[in-house]
Amino acid sequence: MHIKRFFQKLGLYRQPAFYRYQPDENHIELLNFWTSQKRDEIWLYQFIRQHFSHYLSAERTLLLSSVFGPRKAINASRSSIKIFYRGENRPTAAEYIAHRIDSLRQRLNQLLS
Repeated sequence: MHIKRFFQKLGLYRQPAFYRYQPDENHIELLNFWTSQKRDEIWLYQFIRQHFSHYLSAERTLLLSSVFGPRKAINASRSSIKIFYRGENRPTAAEYIAHRIDSLRQRLNQLLS
């Protein structure tokens, strides 16, 4: 039995949501996040808005996508910058923590130049 049919029989399957390109006023598009959660309550959204909003514009939008939905919509997005959020902690060396924002800014400058 296919997994899709199995979940349908259990009443746990839901059709993938229709994707529509809709970046907000900050030029950030959220995809595959909980619809009941406000954008301002998503830490990563706030972090990007606070540190990197000056890189974004109507022509250069950012897609912030999580693993909680269909992957096809990620490819369908017209956002020029795409970040795939998986929500798992990765072990990192403590000495690199201070350099993360600087290296991310540097990499964004390279990508957006």
